Amino acid sequence: MKYFISQKFFTFTREDIDILDENGNFVYKIYGQRFWAGKKLRLLDKDGNTVFTLVRRLFRFLTTIDILDRNNEKIAKFKQKFHIGFGKRFYIKRGEDKFDVSGNWLGLDYNIVTTSKQNPVVVAVIDKRCLSFADRYQVEINDSSLVDLTLCSVLCVDMYNQHKSNTNN
Repeated sequence: MKYFISQKFFTFTREDIDILDENGNFVYKIYGQRFWAGKKLRLLDKDGNTVFTLVRRLFRFLTTIDILDRNNEKIAKFKQKFHIGFGKRFYIKRGEDKFDVSGNWLGLDYNIVTTSKQNPVVVAVIDKRCLSFADRYQVEINDSSLVDLTLCSVLCVDMYNQHKSNTNN
């Protein structure tokens, strides 16, 4: 299954982005205040109800983002890994399940691999296309039971990249 997330270039104060499936059907809307101190994003369904909320924790050495369900209960944690070298590394922990998220040194391509099973399995491949007026993520998900977690992970990676680009300026 493929999903597409397009970033709008000229959104300065808030994010209002649609997530579409491979047939162009609406899946979620991403809504958040861009300059809010903690950086909080909400995924909304077709009716405008919050399905997931992503909240970046403040004052952390390594980026940590909590993934909350519609009842504001923490269901997963997305965290930056400490490592030396090129590329970006994160992990997602949901209950007993753990997933590694690793990206190339440009931060354009990522793989999500399950690490809680005997044999690691690629759950999703994320490809970011840089276009002239907007960036677009293409997300290919191999496990249909992990669609929501994977889409939230893509947004967490993007929150990380936005935060790093804002603090380096």
